Amino acid sequence: MVHIISFYFIYLFIYLFFFFFFFFFFFINFLLLLLDFSYFKCSPLIYYKSQISFC
Repeated sequence: MVHIISFYFIYLFIYLFFFFFFFFFFFINFLLLLLDFSYFKCSPLIYYKSQISFC
């Protein structure tokens, strides 16, 4: 019984780790995109992503 519980927590930990990793990755990417669009209109990040100059 204890072995099954520990196995379950290991899988839960791995699942949460990947979930938060992908969530933060996409969230930070989205925030950077918003910041670039609102404040840095001549940003190289946006220029690199879209190949269109926003200046």
